[in-house]
Amino acid sequence: MTRRSNRLMQGLLLAVALLSSVSGASAAPPPSTGMWAIIEPLFEQRLTLLMKQYHRGGSAPLNPIFIAASKTAVREAAIDFRNSLEVEENRQKLLADTRNDGPLSIAAHFGLAEFVEALLAYPEFRADLNAPIDHNGSLWASVSIIPLQTWMVCGDGHMMGMMAPMMGYLGFQADASPYKKIRRMLEEAGATPRPDQARANWLRICDPSQFDGFYGPRESTPGVRQRVADAPDIQDAILSELEALAKAEGWAQP
Repeated sequence: MTRRSNRLMQGLLLAVALLSSVSGASAAPPPSTGMWAIIEPLFEQRLTLLMKQYHRGGSAPLNPIFIAASKTAVREAAIDFRNSLEVEENRQKLLADTRNDGPLSIAAHFGLAEFVEALLAYPEFRADLNAPIDHNGSLWASVSIIPLQTWMVCGDGHMMGMMAPMMGYLGFQADASPYKKIRRMLEEAGATPRPDQARANWLRICDPSQFDGFYGPRESTPGVRQRVADAPDIQDAILSELEALAKAEGWAQP
């Protein structure tokens, strides 16, 4: 097993262990509100359970049953979400109760294409299309760097291992990435492409000079930082690197 495969496995185990320990904690965390109250149950109660049930771990490819079940879980949750948005009062409450970034930004960050599509149907959510986002500049630029998967290509995987339950849904196939679909939908809805911000985000996240021997970003393959930075499209380049890495490491079928 390679070092990168071992890091993915550690992330999977960390996700299972930490998410499982939450239910046994003596002091319950504050209840989630807004968009977080919708995404967290999907993540913790459905996708995490599917991962524990179907993923074998190690360098084995993701179980096709895990992949199909994850996509079904997201699709079913999105249907309920879409139905709830038909009520104006629910939309206003979602906006008012969502902390930090808006609902559209959160759904896009998680790569939940079906949720993004549902939100973009309403002008009150489209208002956030070109709103500035701390560190990432814009929503278009944020989605361009594949937030939940960039760490596999170049980044610090210690904390992002918590996102392992999302991998069945997100997958490793470049052309089928939900992030690719999300960025296209954002553009069709009026988002301004900002390749300069996307490139700046990538160079900030993938900075091996910040690695201290344990924490910090590392390149999955030598030169990936510059290869992606020099590419015409940052998102396409990251997705291509991710797909090649997944096949090389055995996470996906060759």
